[in-house]
Amino acid sequence: MASFCSKCGTELSPGAQSCASCGAPVAMPAAEVTPAPPLVTAPAPSGNNAVKIILIIVAVFVGLGIVGAGAFGFLVWRVAHAVHVSGSGKDVTINTSSGSIRANSSETFTAADLGTDLYPGATSGKGSMRMSLPTGTMVTAVYVTTDSKDQVVAFYKEKFGSGASVIES
Repeated sequence: MASFCSKCGTELSPGAQSCASCGAPVAMPAAEVTPAPPLVTAPAPSGNNAVKIILIIVAVFVGLGIVGAGAFGFLVWRVAHAVHVSGSGKDVTINTSSGSIRANSSETFTAADLGTDLYPGATSGKGSMRMSLPTGTMVTAVYVTTDSKDQVVAFYKEKFGSGASVIES
């Protein structure tokens, strides 16, 4: 870039200390100052977004698990306080707020308890149950006979008609 004398305007040769025309001293050109690049600060570390998402999902599942375990525990507590079991082994009674169930190996039921005639010649076996509910009572009894199953079924179908059902166990 060409420079000129500040007094007479003559073009100055590069590196000249005075003007060749008027002799005026040449002012030293100001050193070019290059602006410093702006300071760039690194953003604060944000972490890996995928790890954050996975941790959030895990936290949600853990939270749901805790809520589910609490609900299950509450249900067990309610049942434990609503159902009372007494007896052990062959004679057990379960009492609830809606009724009771009694399973007994030695109790025998009469025809009046069962609501029908007993099979002729059948003897009382072990295992009986009485369930008392607000809607009624159900009695189950075990009787043993040497007759065939078909004879016993025919006897009770004759008593109860076509509405009888047979359950084998």
